[in-house]
Amino acid sequence: MKNNDELVLDIIKGNSKSLTAYEILNKVQKFKKTQPMSVYRALKNLQSQGKIHKSNQNKSFLLCNENDH
Repeated sequence: MKNNDELVLDIIKGNSKSLTAYEILNKVQKFKKTQPMSVYRALKNLQSQGKIHKSNQNKSFLLCNENDH
């Protein structure tokens, strides 16, 4: 089974629009029982790795383009 970071990243990659943390949580919970804190931790890890970024406009997360960094 994938760890939370991989699962969250796959969910973000699989969506054409940005997702809020709770939208991501709902999608993760279709695969495994997960607490909100686990999703927030995965989001923070992925942000620090430069794989995703957070839109301050609507508090949603999206995949980083290579041009973003």
